[in-house]
Amino acid sequence: DLALIIDENGVYEDAFGSPNNILYVSAIEIIGRRVVDLFPEAEAHRIMSVIHRAINTNELQVYEYKYENHGKEAEFEGRVTPINFDTSSGNGTRRVLWVARDVTAEKSAVQKIEQLAYFDPLTHLPNRRMFNERLKVVVENKALVHEFGAILFLDLDQFKRINDSLGHAAGDQLLVDVSNRLRQALRKSDVLARIGG
Repeated sequence: DLALIIDENGVYEDAFGSPNNILYVSAIEIIGRRVVDLFPEAEAHRIMSVIHRAINTNELQVYEYKYENHGKEAEFEGRVTPINFDTSSGNGTRRVLWVARDVTAEKSAVQKIEQLAYFDPLTHLPNRRMFNERLKVVVENKALVHEFGAILFLDLDQFKRINDSLGHAAGDQLLVDVSNRLRQALRKSDVLARIGG
């Protein structure tokens, strides 16, 4: 984690941790710079809102954001706490401790788990679970307006023979080719799914 001291004006006053690994910049580059110097205007505005909310409510704030530098992008969770930080100037500027944690890998893992839960890994089509969930919604909606829909179930005859004689790689390629052809023939409102064996 990277700990940052940021004042209410968005100036980075200090940094602790390993900014070289997390933010792809050194602490020297951060100190004295402002939030608006490091983030796009809209994101900087949201970050400043989080800082002010933490200071005004005196409560921990949690904020997720993306940071890009030198072509590298990472997702962070910021935990923002107001702090009493005495300065020799005595100007009464309020500050927060912003602890940044790189959650890029965690977000990617969650996305991959969701992908595996709802999509067939071979064809990238919705799987049986997603199909059943969508079907339930469509049936309920159609019943409300007294409309009808249709389900077409396609089976590839003698598919086992292809796997047995040409190998599973050939069978997999056939499934991918068929799904791509069907995908091109459908409207955007249609749902194509691979139910499985």
